[in-house]
Amino acid sequence: MDERIRVVSRPTTHPIRIAPLPFQDAWIGIELPLRRLPKNPIWDLLTDELRAYLASKSGWNVPWAIALEILSQHNPQAAEWYRDWGKANLPPWVAEHDLLFNKDAAERLTSGLAVDSASTAMTAR
Repeated sequence: MDERIRVVSRPTTHPIRIAPLPFQDAWIGIELPLRRLPKNPIWDLLTDELRAYLASKSGWNVPWAIALEILSQHNPQAAEWYRDWGKANLPPWVAEHDLLFNKDAAERLTSGLAVDSASTAMTAR
């Protein structure tokens, strides 16, 4: 299942919150894929709704490189700001980084349904 989020308001997580305001707002309306979790038999037993609830308690993890590629299609200047920030601040030996979007700044999307991240209530799309 391809799990995604749609950013619905200005994220307040780091490093998004330190960017210039137009670059923070550039995320609004963009759909992003969630990081796939490693296979775990216990995790597989959980329902989609429970997984969404647990993930939304800390926020939504999106792969850094993919998020910036998608952002660059909507706002190349904003994507460049985050790339430059990453080059200056992220450890180069870490192969993959994530951007964390706070739970109330995005809604989870799957199979034509949106799951409200605050209450996990489903609504048809």
